[in-house]
Amino acid sequence: MAQLMLRPDEARAIQSQLDGLNHHQFAITSSLNNYLDEIQSLWSGEVPAAFTNRLANTRKNAVIITDIMNTYIENLGFAINTLEEADRRLAEEKQREAEARQREEARQRPQSGPGSTTDAPVGAIGNGAASIVAANLNSNFYTRPTNIFPYRYFFDTGRINCTFFAYGRYMERTGNRLTGVTGNAGLWLTQARASGRATGYEVRTNSVAVFTGGGWGHVVFIEDVFRNETGNLMISFSEGNFPPRVCGAIDTMSYDDFIGLRGRPAGYIY
Repeated sequence: MAQLMLRPDEARAIQSQLDGLNHHQFAITSSLNNYLDEIQSLWSGEVPAAFTNRLANTRKNAVIITDIMNTYIENLGFAINTLEEADRRLAEEKQREAEARQREEARQRPQSGPGSTTDAPVGAIGNGAASIVAANLNSNFYTRPTNIFPYRYFFDTGRINCTFFAYGRYMERTGNRLTGVTGNAGLWLTQARASGRATGYEVRTNSVAVFTGGGWGHVVFIEDVFRNETGNLMISFSEGNFPPRVCGAIDTMSYDDFIGLRGRPAGYIY
């Protein structure tokens, strides 16, 4: 037997119509009972048994029809809730699949360092952290309404939110807003792509590295990408909410050590 597949909005529209029908059913039942009461009251003499039985059956059938309608509407409401829950779970599953693909694509990118056959994907090479001025957390880049993200976590850990810092630092370093991102750190890469922002797998100066693991994810601002005197690929970066590191402090390490410390980013926002 073919199954009728309804979207939640279609099911809600049907439920609305049934609610209206149920309302009319109550009105009809009430009018019928009143009419039958009047007939019985106007009947002169003894009421025939057949009429009495039919009157009782009519009242009984009206109640049965009302109960059936109520049961159908309740079942439809349950079906709507089930459909909405299925839609929510499907959306979550698609999000997990997309994040898994991003992690797999990032994992397959070449690595740098000893034993590597090729360098890491890398953009323009800079000069290192020595020429970089650290974040000024008292500037407008880190205050509302310029910075749209909350200063601290909602459960008040006392640590500066990583999204708050990365959003402000991007503006501080580039002079541009990091448009297209509004949610938790782990969603930034997907949101940036959806908004049309440039993203990719190359680690670049003034980019934001996005990590999707750990529930909320994490974002790190890449201050600079350069090679040291021995030719090793190095990065300078800063971040919020990654204890025991101080928020806004610029750290420098090899690309391999950076990946080893926290895993490979799902991608970068440019």
